[in-house]
Amino acid sequence: MGNYTVIAEAGEAMAALLRRCMVPEVVQKEEQIGLCYPKEPGEYRVGIYLYDIQESIGIRNTPRQRMEEEQMRFPSTYLDLYYMLIPFSKSDLKYRAAEEQRMLGKMLQTLRDYPNLNLNTYESEGKLGPNTIQVELLDIDCEDKLRIWNGLNEASRTALYCKVSPVELKSSRREKITRVREIQMQFEERG
Repeated sequence: MGNYTVIAEAGEAMAALLRRCMVPEVVQKEEQIGLCYPKEPGEYRVGIYLYDIQESIGIRNTPRQRMEEEQMRFPSTYLDLYYMLIPFSKSDLKYRAAEEQRMLGKMLQTLRDYPNLNLNTYESEGKLGPNTIQVELLDIDCEDKLRIWNGLNEASRTALYCKVSPVELKSSRREKITRVREIQMQFEERG
């Protein structure tokens, strides 16, 4: 956990949670929920799209960590990941809006019921721990949503917007340190 794969692991943790809560009640198969681009949902009925990554403002300047007797790892970077959860219905046009709204309702219910996810197990947790991320629904106004969709050169769709944080990206940079083994002191008498 914390390796360069942590961004992908956060998305997979969200997909695993939605699969557990939506299949088979709202979506028929687990394979129909996953990470995708809004333009290319393929066979997905629920798409999870990472649209922005930012450094967490609240967690900066963390200390280096001791790895071994003579090694320190440089500080981790903590990230906020911004996702869109997009329903994709393949139903007849007459039923499509209602089906997508049912999917949105279940996604919203799931994220509210299980806001904390363990990145190692992909299971929901009652409280935040060292390997836990928090999923927070965002309150974004329509203008900002349109900017996101326009940036993708895609027609706007109804979606849920959420922030996943803190996601720890550990540094791979290490520094060799030398332990103090001997101290020499000299005292002078002043008089």
